[in-house]
Amino acid sequence: MTQAEHALADIKCYLGHMAGEDAYANRTRVWSEVIRFAKGYDEEATAEADPSHTNQVAVFTDSSRLWWNHSLSQWEAE
Repeated sequence: MTQAEHALADIKCYLGHMAGEDAYANRTRVWSEVIRFAKGYDEEATAEADPSHTNQVAVFTDSSRLWWNHSLSQWEAE
């Protein structure tokens, strides 16, 4: 399992406690409370992948990524 997949599992657990709340609205909270502290989160690589700092992609030290899928309103790992 990649670091992004581990982070995605943590996100799903985190959001599971917020049933019924808007997933898009929680995106910023997920970023600040889960993704930034996920094992292997690479702040420098993330800044290169997302120079506008839109918090829509996160890069990890194993080169895996999380990205925000707008059409599904959810985080996905690649």
